[in-house]
Amino acid sequence: MKYPKENHKTTNPEFISSRFIQVIVFLGILSIVSSCKPGSDNEKRLPFVLKVSVNDSSDQGYFILNWKMAEQRLGSVILEHADIMIKDLNNDEILIPDVIDTDNDHSPDYLRVRTLLSNEEPLRPFELIVREIPKSRLLLKHDSVPASNEVSIEFLNKSDTRTLTSYYENSWAKAISETVLTTYTDPAHLEIFAPTEWTYSNGFFLNGLCYFDEITGEEKYLDYVRQWMDLFVRDDGSMDTVKYNRQKYRLDDVLPGRSLLYLYEKTKDEKYLKAAEELLGQIKHQPRTSEGGYWHKKIYEWQMWLDGIYMSDVFMLQYASLLNKPQYYDEAIFQMKLIYKHTLDTVTGLLYHGWDESKSAIWANPATGRSPEFWGRGMGWYMMALVDALDYIPESHPGRGDILDMLKQVSGSIMKYQDQETGLWYQVIDKADKDGNWPETSCTAMFAYSFLKAYKKGYLPVLFKNSAYKAYEGLKKGYIYFDDSGKLYLTGTVKVGTLNVEVSNGSFEYYVSVDRRVNDFKGIGALLYLAIADEYLENLNTENDGL
Repeated sequence: MKYPKENHKTTNPEFISSRFIQVIVFLGILSIVSSCKPGSDNEKRLPFVLKVSVNDSSDQGYFILNWKMAEQRLGSVILEHADIMIKDLNNDEILIPDVIDTDNDHSPDYLRVRTLLSNEEPLRPFELIVREIPKSRLLLKHDSVPASNEVSIEFLNKSDTRTLTSYYENSWAKAISETVLTTYTDPAHLEIFAPTEWTYSNGFFLNGLCYFDEITGEEKYLDYVRQWMDLFVRDDGSMDTVKYNRQKYRLDDVLPGRSLLYLYEKTKDEKYLKAAEELLGQIKHQPRTSEGGYWHKKIYEWQMWLDGIYMSDVFMLQYASLLNKPQYYDEAIFQMKLIYKHTLDTVTGLLYHGWDESKSAIWANPATGRSPEFWGRGMGWYMMALVDALDYIPESHPGRGDILDMLKQVSGSIMKYQDQETGLWYQVIDKADKDGNWPETSCTAMFAYSFLKAYKKGYLPVLFKNSAYKAYEGLKKGYIYFDDSGKLYLTGTVKVGTLNVEVSNGSFEYYVSVDRRVNDFKGIGALLYLAIADEYLENLNTENDGL
């Protein structure tokens, strides 16, 4: 944690020249800093989430926190010698609030926190930090409190088994699913991050609900998925061309098609199959590299990204299995092997985020065409693609062994970079110690899911199961919270990672500068997959793990 630096000045030049006094001053400052380090007895923290109404279209430059309500949760605080700060959990920025005394009783009543709010980010996680510092003095402002827009605050509690047992029958998968279904009771509201658009992030979470429905048979999950799909799929099976624009040739748009295939399999309604085949038609005409690799999007000429493998290839494999179309096994396996060849770093065993055949993108290595960094979620998507692909590729297919070999190789390389203290992986995987880097929750959940599933399927040894549970516990301990009504919140999920040259040069500085989100579907969706694998997936591994 980086706090605003205090300015300790020595005004007498004789003191500056005195080595003895210098040492005394230094030790004094060191004592103060040490006594106020995060987690010490001199510091109290209270996480909370700010909810901005989706109906409020106006931006607001501040929010108001009721100090009395916060104080009840913090416990006794010696305010006379206190520093009060707000940490924005989306970017680690420290905000210094106005401490307002409205009734002139020389004690705080409200905190006014200046930060830009927008309904484009309906959930914002923060942490109230109160530090008791000797010789510090709390500055009060005597003021009235202006009314704020439609903003509410939910104080958060660290995840614990009591909440899980009380509300969700001790199931993390249920906690995640029910949180989303009760937060967005109308599936149309899932579009808040991409209004009126067919979008992969929503599709990713809904695919997870299909996975959960397949295991539990609870119709509400299937009904929810169907309601969202019906916003885009017409009765004749055609897609709404305003919401889904095939001519953009975005591989991301294919991912929700997995839910269409599942709906067809469960309901036998032909319209869902027709809609899925419209997505398949996009893949058939997707622009390609000279070797036949799919461009990530039409606008990204000659570029293959790791993300695109999960977005399109697992859908193809699911389609091949469901409809007995073996040519799509071959095509999907070819794409997975091709990007592996072009993005693999033989020194670390990790995969670069993207590859540009033309070598003309600003981020492309002029010799190899590769992007410069190993992005966590990019590799997370690829790992999920590898392990999920094996659900559909027949045992007899000659390419199945290649996918299994790549799974083993990439898994071994990734595990080496797991942070031993937190259990998580970092936003830029191989640079955990570099200033500015931070643990990222979506890639951590993706890796943990892939490791745990691969272990239970018998693809990987017990070391990977242990790694998965270390990551899972790290997420629960440091990044998952519940509010008083039992809703779950996952923090620390990076908003986006892109090689779009208009906003990104693919550098370390770019990746670590991107804000995070709470309950972003790319994070909470991955967490749902992990929870299902933990709680419901049968263990077929015959290895003796000592348990």
